[in-house]
Amino acid sequence: MPIHDHVEMGFSGEDGDPAFATLLNKMADLVYYPVLFDFVYGEPDITEERMQLALAQFMRSIQSFDSRFDDGLTQTGDIEAPFPNFSAIENRGKTLFLGTPDFDSRGNRTSGGLGCGGCHEPPEFDIKRKSGNNDFTGSLSGEPDFEVTRSPTLRDMANASGDLHGGLMHTGSLTSLEQAVDHYERIQIVEGNDIIDTDLVINGNGWHLRMPRDDRETVAAFMATLTGSNVYVDEKWSDPFDLNGHLTVKRADIATNVEPEDRVTALTFELAQNYPNPFNPSTIITYRIAQASRVELKIYNILGQEMATPVSDFHAAGNYRFRFDAAQLPSGLYFYRLFADGQLVQTRKMLVQK
Repeated sequence: MPIHDHVEMGFSGEDGDPAFATLLNKMADLVYYPVLFDFVYGEPDITEERMQLALAQFMRSIQSFDSRFDDGLTQTGDIEAPFPNFSAIENRGKTLFLGTPDFDSRGNRTSGGLGCGGCHEPPEFDIKRKSGNNDFTGSLSGEPDFEVTRSPTLRDMANASGDLHGGLMHTGSLTSLEQAVDHYERIQIVEGNDIIDTDLVINGNGWHLRMPRDDRETVAAFMATLTGSNVYVDEKWSDPFDLNGHLTVKRADIATNVEPEDRVTALTFELAQNYPNPFNPSTIITYRIAQASRVELKIYNILGQEMATPVSDFHAAGNYRFRFDAAQLPSGLYFYRLFADGQLVQTRKMLVQK
């Protein structure tokens, strides 16, 4: 949708923008994309569904679990215990954040914590499912907006110094963690807001946490401990192109260099008619490949670890035959990859079942 949406990337949809198929054709004309799609899907065809799958999987990979909070939880094994790597203020902020508040009949907090963890559930600290809005109902247009009910994780909102990476809430108008905490001090339900989250309402009244100033500061100090460093420095999330516009595809110990000016030599192969999938314990794999002086077949597990390298016991006039015994492999999903003159030319999935 960000690619489709005119308000975001605007590649298609309105005002004469090209159709989405134009994007697929544009990608197919760039030499490295068919190679990358073949590397992942075993076929060079670029489709919208495959784009969605790849982008979604990449986004799921971006997880930050190397914060001071994670270190403390690892040391204690108990989220409610004092963390030895926290200051007294940060530990108190954690207790307030996770603690359940007690309210009187009018919605005034009488004791307990602040209830933040009820919506922002650890260890991810993302928003609970099926949540209503938090009564922050402003919008950039100035009109009330009751429909925005989701939020990303509270992790990595600030840098190591506690400074925010950007404004908070959906208008970006809150500029500190303390301001975000202040919003929840007293929920004054906006007229017409009938989808406010029920956890913020007590007997029809918005809750009043009655937080002293130091409580707000300690909770903000705790939220700052949710920032890690790996998400900012790990190369797997960086721009894959180097300064010369070249691209290196890596999967564990596999490396395939693809440069924009290079085109992969057209190579074809076909499987023997009796090739089984799921795998039988012992299988003969036959390939026919043109324009290749050296052909290798390698078997990898789903972690990219090389598990076997079957040796060709026959080759002549472009015909190669590999005998592979899968008896030593555990049941599971594997990939076999064909290399011609050191270049990865094809990938196929296989399922070993015993």
